[in-house]
Amino acid sequence: MRFGLDLGCLGRQRSGMRGPETEALACQVDDLVTLVGELSASDFRRSTRCPGWSVAEVVAHCEGMLWRLVGENAQAADGHAEIDRVGYYRYEPEGPREGEDPGKTFSEIIRDRVIDEVGGRGGEQLRASLEAAAESAVRGVGGIPADRVIKRSGHPRMTFGEFVASRNLEFGVHTMDIAHAVGRPEQVQPVVASIITGAGMGADHLYPRWHRAARARG
Repeated sequence: MRFGLDLGCLGRQRSGMRGPETEALACQVDDLVTLVGELSASDFRRSTRCPGWSVAEVVAHCEGMLWRLVGENAQAADGHAEIDRVGYYRYEPEGPREGEDPGKTFSEIIRDRVIDEVGGRGGEQLRASLEAAAESAVRGVGGIPADRVIKRSGHPRMTFGEFVASRNLEFGVHTMDIAHAVGRPEQVQPVVASIITGAGMGADHLYPRWHRAARARG
């Protein structure tokens, strides 16, 4: 694989959690790492269609999600799952986030965290950190049971497998956000698109990013 990553794309899965969600994650993250690896220094400074976010900030956001996927967001929680991959997105971006500053919206809290995650790093540092986070996440997912119940900050309890499915959407959409910002074709891996648009995930009431990903299917 490019950049020395063996992400298990298209079936080379490791022991542990298996299924289309892990295959899709490996493939989409590989696409993300490949795209970021081709960016110029000036590309990282470009604005994206995520309001107020630069390419560097989207990359840092993806890096953070990858580290948390097999870190704090993989910790077992007591109780039963309350939502699935679709229910994860039934929140109000402009409303408060559970357990956080009530004076800030969900979106503002994420935005503040992303600024901290960039931490003044340049393109080369972000590229290297993203690659390391990607390898750690894709390797680590295979050792975590899909039926483990987790409690993601700001969201009800869900199983780890359903959370991984939601990450396919995030990495697919943010790969397209970066591609759009630098004038590259926007598309997601077919196996990712099938997860994004399957199981009712393309329903009209869902977060609009589902539809962006669905339109790029193929």
